[in-house]
Amino acid sequence: MCIVQQGTTLPAGWKVVRPARYMSTQWQCLNQHLTPYRVSIDSSGNRLTFMVATEDNAVDSVVLPGGKLVSHNMGEFGGNVTWQPAGGTSTPILSGNPVHFEVRNDTVLVFDGLAHGSMNYGYLLVLTHRRNSWRVDTLGSLGFAPAAVTRSSPSSYLVAAADALLLVTASGHVNVLRANQSWGGLYPTSIVRDRAGTIYVGARGAVFRVTGGGPSFSEDWLAPDSSSCLR
Repeated sequence: MCIVQQGTTLPAGWKVVRPARYMSTQWQCLNQHLTPYRVSIDSSGNRLTFMVATEDNAVDSVVLPGGKLVSHNMGEFGGNVTWQPAGGTSTPILSGNPVHFEVRNDTVLVFDGLAHGSMNYGYLLVLTHRRNSWRVDTLGSLGFAPAAVTRSSPSSYLVAAADALLLVTASGHVNVLRANQSWGGLYPTSIVRDRAGTIYVGARGAVFRVTGGGPSFSEDWLAPDSSSCLR
């Protein structure tokens, strides 16, 4: 595990490297790397932690009044969202590749999509509970498969997607902050933003760091000193 404190140099054990070009020798080495890294940040937004990701992201859930929504995402083999009422029978809500839930007012947003082979697509869905049934609506296309999501403001979300960093509003508007084809095959696990506005994305074999704003976002990567892929 590695902890980054803002305003200090990068701690021992990690180094700054240039992003690997898509399909380069370095990228292919990372693509075959079996150690994904997860990033998290404390409530002050000042203390970042890098650690090996060990949890299974294929199953997620969100507890709501009267029960919970449960998602299963098995990649190219499909997935679904079910409603499991307290003391009742599970009901299927939708089929797809659900990645992340966000409870918003009396609805639930679902970031859904898949990157596999030549496919790379994503959608923002909204679930609404009405009496004994659920309604599913599509707010819009994300243009890329979402992989990790964090709230940016009360009505917008940062999304680490296959090949891009997105800012998505709760109404479904998508702004591509930065495109990078290298991200897709390195399977982002998590995304956070610190108080200074720097964005960190945990991925396979590295952490992506995105700085700047407006049309001038820039990117470098962080890797363990021991990395055999990024020297």
